[in-house]
Amino acid sequence: MGCFHKPTAVLIDLNFLRTLPAAQIRSGMYEIIKNALTVATENIPLLESGLKSDANYSDTELMVIVEAGLLAKQKVMKADKCERKEALIFEYGHTVGHAIELAAEGRVPHGEAVGLGMIVAAEVASRLGRLSEADQSLHHRLLRRNGLTVRLPAGVTVAAVMSLLRTDNKRGYVSARPDQVAMILLDSLGVPAGPVGKPLILVDASLVQSCIEDCLIGIKDVAVEESPQ
Repeated sequence: MGCFHKPTAVLIDLNFLRTLPAAQIRSGMYEIIKNALTVATENIPLLESGLKSDANYSDTELMVIVEAGLLAKQKVMKADKCERKEALIFEYGHTVGHAIELAAEGRVPHGEAVGLGMIVAAEVASRLGRLSEADQSLHHRLLRRNGLTVRLPAGVTVAAVMSLLRTDNKRGYVSARPDQVAMILLDSLGVPAGPVGKPLILVDASLVQSCIEDCLIGIKDVAVEESPQ
C-alpha cells in the first residue's frame, strides 16, 4: 500500500488482477519488463514468448510472469528496501517516465509512461556508447509486444517533460548542475552503468531532450529483430 515495511509474505491474488482493465495489466507488465532488463535477464525468453499486447492471459500465464517479476525484485530489495543504493536500478525508465506521467495529468498509466522512459533511457545509453544496438532493439521488441505505442502522448510537450525532469526525485542522490539529469542507464542487459551501489549517471539535459524528440516525436527507426523461436 505504498509503505516501506519489509513484508513477512507476498500474496498474488489472481481474482483481484481479474478486476483490472487490460490497460492496467499492461501497466504492471512494463514494470516486469523493466525488472528483466535490469536485474533478471533470465526472464527475457519468458517475456519474449509470453507477452500479449491485448493482456488476455490465462491464470497460469499470468501467475508465471507475475511470480518471475516478484522474485526478480525480491533478490535486490532484500538488502535495500528503500531503493537508495543497488535497488535504485528499479528506477530505470522512471526519470523520463515520471515526467511524462505528470505532464499527462493522469491520462497515461504509470507503467506505460515508464515504458516510454525506458525507450528514452536506451537511446541515451546508446548515444553515450554504452548500450549495444542489439540490446536497444530488445527494449523495443519487448515493450512493443506489451502493446506500447512509442510516441509522446497527445497533449504532452517536450518542454513540459523537460521542466518536470528538473524536479526528479533522484537529483538529491548526486550533485548535478541545473543543465544535467541524473539517470539510471544500462551498459548492457542486467549491467547498470555508474558506480557500484549507486547506479546513477549524470547526463546533459540537451542530450535527454534530443533523445525524447527523436524517439517519441520524430520516431527514430530502431531495427527490431525477431527473436529465434
